Amino acid sequence: MFKLFAVPPDLQPWLEAVVILRGSDALRESRFPAMLTSMLVLRLEGCVHCHGHSVPRAAWIAPHERPTVFAHEGGVHAVGLVLRPEFAACLLGGAARGLRNSILSMDEVLGRTGETAEGTMVRQAWAVLQGELRAHREDESQVTALLRFTRAVLGSAPDAEARRQQALSLWQAASRGLEASDLARPSGLGRRQFERRFVALWGFTPKQVRLLDRFNSTLHRALSGSPQDGAQLALEQGFFDQAHMGRDMRRLAGGALRTLHPRHESSGGDSHWPLQVGIRSRVQPSMRQPRKR
Repeated sequence: MFKLFAVPPDLQPWLEAVVILRGSDALRESRFPAMLTSMLVLRLEGCVHCHGHSVPRAAWIAPHERPTVFAHEGGVHAVGLVLRPEFAACLLGGAARGLRNSILSMDEVLGRTGETAEGTMVRQAWAVLQGELRAHREDESQVTALLRFTRAVLGSAPDAEARRQQALSLWQAASRGLEASDLARPSGLGRRQFERRFVALWGFTPKQVRLLDRFNSTLHRALSGSPQDGAQLALEQGFFDQAHMGRDMRRLAGGALRTLHPRHESSGGDSHWPLQVGIRSRVQPSMRQPRKR
């Protein structure tokens, strides 16, 4: 139903996975949990709706702080990049920086890059990618095209790594769980200035990042490892108790942990494939690698 491709080492700081979805008519929806990652998705077949609105065929799915349900019409064939938060914060000429809870057409995102040299190069790479995906429908060719596009975006920003390190310094300061009065110390910024810059860059407050980090870590432990006592898992992940963990799971994943596992009869089958992508991309070092062309 979906194939997950490993990211080459040079792109691992920017991408979490490359995904190809070939859904049948029986797959009526896709259920996304809350996520800090974003996705660039190109739909080649089928129709998708969210909250009653049609999703663009080429869409940027920004990080979300709530679960999201996408309704399918017909068999959906889509290809996409699962992007680490650093991608949106540092690349595309800042066009996707700070976006959250949004689904935008890629034309709209790229229109924000402006008439800069970086924006022009990205738009040219995007045009090439769309042509390649129309011409080549084989999975390996599509993955190669997506990776080539990513390298072109990186090439449009010679200072991409420096931007990434600066952005990560803010992220790491927030992720360490510092008190609000101490957030400024690692970055040399005042508390309010730090929080404003953080939200402008990442789209979330430091507190929201810590909450979603804990959520993602809990999902990973619960769904990829051996069965674990719920109370013990809750304490290990920093929750007050199991009930506190359960509330967060229902609010951020759309269901209790036990119902999210793909083997559970109430999991909705393949509809939770985005959740499985996140888990498998962390635990399967032998994911299929695209052939070099």
